[in-house]
Amino acid sequence: MDKNKFLRLKFLVLIVIFSFNACTGQQTIFTVKAPEANVWVVLNASNGAIKYRFLKEGKELIGESEIAIIPNATALKVVGSSVNSKHETWKPVWGQFSEITDEYAELILEVLIEDVKAKLYVRVFNEGIGLRYELEEYKEDTEVDFYCEYNLNNKDVLYSP
Repeated sequence: MDKNKFLRLKFLVLIVIFSFNACTGQQTIFTVKAPEANVWVVLNASNGAIKYRFLKEGKELIGESEIAIIPNATALKVVGSSVNSKHETWKPVWGQFSEITDEYAELILEVLIEDVKAKLYVRVFNEGIGLRYELEEYKEDTEVDFYCEYNLNNKDVLYSP
């Protein structure tokens, strides 16, 4: 079986698992894996917050950490979820690479944070992750501040400019 067929089969299995979990009621734990399955993110939506863990090759790189968009929100409810994937190669007009491969698995959580509808996009690439919120019904008086913790284990060192 070639690599693409294997990846499609693995992704189909993930969709089936998510579908069965969606039928069992309010799901609070979500997992999304990279196309090569060496990187994954586990999210837990409970107690008014969304927390995530980042794992690579079985090793936890980021321990349970909170991600939020509305500070001090106490009511958070997941109202829907979906999983997507993308595998595309494109040719840039300019740059050092003649082709760029865009490949990832994506979990989209539809959440209700107090009275604000939002979507949390979690993209998992073969080498890392991307997290992004998108507000759907934003009111001008709502304070919004993207907050993302990074709870590293005590063996890691973080360098930042």
